[in-house]
Amino acid sequence: MIIERPTWTYEARYGLRQWYGHVQLLEKRVLGQWLCLDVDSGTLLWERRYHRPNTVVGVSENVIVATEMRSDGPWTLTFGGYGISLETGELLWTSHAKPRWNGFLRFLDLIPGFTNELRDTPVGVKGSQCACESGRVLDIHTGRQIGKAPHVEAWRSGSSGSSDRQAPAQRLYDTQIAGGGPRFVKIGDGRLLTHQWDSEPPTETPSEQQFRLYLLDARHNLQWKFAIRDFNKYIEGNFFSYRYAGDCVYLIVSDEPPYVPVKPDAPYLVQPNPTTYHLWTLDIGSGAILQKIPVTDAGVTECRIEDLTDDYLLVSVNGKRLLCYQRQDRSG
Repeated sequence: MIIERPTWTYEARYGLRQWYGHVQLLEKRVLGQWLCLDVDSGTLLWERRYHRPNTVVGVSENVIVATEMRSDGPWTLTFGGYGISLETGELLWTSHAKPRWNGFLRFLDLIPGFTNELRDTPVGVKGSQCACESGRVLDIHTGRQIGKAPHVEAWRSGSSGSSDRQAPAQRLYDTQIAGGGPRFVKIGDGRLLTHQWDSEPPTETPSEQQFRLYLLDARHNLQWKFAIRDFNKYIEGNFFSYRYAGDCVYLIVSDEPPYVPVKPDAPYLVQPNPTTYHLWTLDIGSGAILQKIPVTDAGVTECRIEDLTDDYLLVSVNGKRLLCYQRQDRSG
């Protein structure tokens, strides 16, 4: 459950995030790209205009380790590493060339495989260290090499907005992906939460009205079913449109399809469709909708869950407005 009135809201001047990033809830901070807020009040602590670093690899010991992710034509790659102070937003170090080489390296970005050898990319953070694609291990406070990692893969961060691929919310999302992750997430005393049930196979043409959840007992007998089409509403179904945590699933629900065809004769060529969004709370035990909280008015083209912890849940609107809701125990 959440308190229905936001604890605070924040309107970003330039945007909340870059690339495929998300706004992160840390212990005392809210981190975007590139801005930092106080988690309890929403007060802006710093804001920067970094153009090259656009992807957070990890945060540890008050240092943000970031990289630049770029997509040019047929390839998507990361370039270089950056250490940024969580307290001030100051750039502390880079993992690649000295400033006088920056223009030359930008030219060489047209040869991505060659450039990456000059812009060693961090892949994960542990304590006061980060490991790079080359195997170098750097001190996250200085960017200096302090060793070599024999197994770089063990350092890699997660994806889809979660640094832990084994987190229940991530595993539940993975049950939607063909060949990805386990089919079920265990919900205590043998019960199973899933997007798939053998008696109702997945649809061949997924849409925003075909989002479904099932709760099964240990013998795979149906306890309840949730289908968004029963409410004549819509859910995008990506990791930022719903989040499982504790005894609830939080859902971003729209009154109209979030995307519509550009032309009637081209159904797979779509464009954003301004609509109204709501935040729903689904009870795991019963499958009932406990809360339907209006988040936006009509005319919004994007609404998503950025992150959540035991205390807070972050929702963004159009990539610029941030709403922070406080979570509470059912008894509260």
